[in-house]
Amino acid sequence: MKKAPNNSEDFLLSDSHFEGNNFQTFLEKISDIASSPSLIKQTITSSGIHKQKAQVYIRNFEHPTNYVPVFCEISIGVDLIHYRGVHMSRYSESIFELASEKFDDLSIFAEKLAKTIRERQKSNIGMVDIFGTYIHRKLTKKSQLLSSDCLHLIARARSTKNEIALQTGMQVYNMTACPCTKTHTKYMIAPELKSLGLTIDQINKILQITMPATHTQRGTTTLIVDKEKTNISHQNIYSILEESTHLVYDLLKRSDEHDLVIRAIQNPQFTEDVAREVAANTYGHLKDKLSPNANVYIESILNDAIHIHDVRTVIESTMGNISQDLNS
Repeated sequence: MKKAPNNSEDFLLSDSHFEGNNFQTFLEKISDIASSPSLIKQTITSSGIHKQKAQVYIRNFEHPTNYVPVFCEISIGVDLIHYRGVHMSRYSESIFELASEKFDDLSIFAEKLAKTIRERQKSNIGMVDIFGTYIHRKLTKKSQLLSSDCLHLIARARSTKNEIALQTGMQVYNMTACPCTKTHTKYMIAPELKSLGLTIDQINKILQITMPATHTQRGTTTLIVDKEKTNISHQNIYSILEESTHLVYDLLKRSDEHDLVIRAIQNPQFTEDVAREVAANTYGHLKDKLSPNANVYIESILNDAIHIHDVRTVIESTMGNISQDLNS
């Protein structure tokens, strides 16, 4: 393996360095090691900071006239070819300067940040990955009380001199019920009903109105899509996720709890079911806004109630491939 060249940061001083302001200029120059040539000529894909905490104001997607804070974890970086390192302070400066502004959505902030860091670091590519916590206020289905629920906004940006690639997405909390246990529990009582002298017609009628027991679990569902040139709002993403699975609320009165549990048992879902529902609804909502080449990422994770492990299903596809699957 080729060793890095001897890298001594030692410099010989002379009397001229101490004349006037020469020493301060000399000190600033020699301490900018990041701008020196790389010790080994190896291109770095991304160098930056990971999970910087910041608060970004975006337009409230329930009430678009207002702006609300989103607590964000921001990971940013640039490619590195000729220089030894990046200037870390420029990242933080860029984040908090832009965070003083207001944005229509998080992807616009990500786009501007990616361009800013690319230019300030004098790199070819600027990359931004944001995971933001948003408080979504929504009326519960039965009691119609206002629940303040945590969901997560996702924005990714990749900026070059010639183009910008954006992705927007959301992660929500959902609930599922197991269809296997539901079916087993429902029909296992059939022999006992028959032993009581009930006819097959009577047993079938009883089974039709029976609400069998099954195990439920809470999880998260994530949808991320290419933004391309059309406007895809947070509300678009939320509507897709809400149609695809049973979202949970932080505020639930008894009537709301009953409604949520009954809906989940009446329409039980595997993680595979959730992911496929999201894919189908993504196509239904966004087929006129995204090209066939637009990337779609879907993830369903459930914190399983009866196993030690959790379960996860992922769909990585394009709008075109989803269309082919749905129409085949």
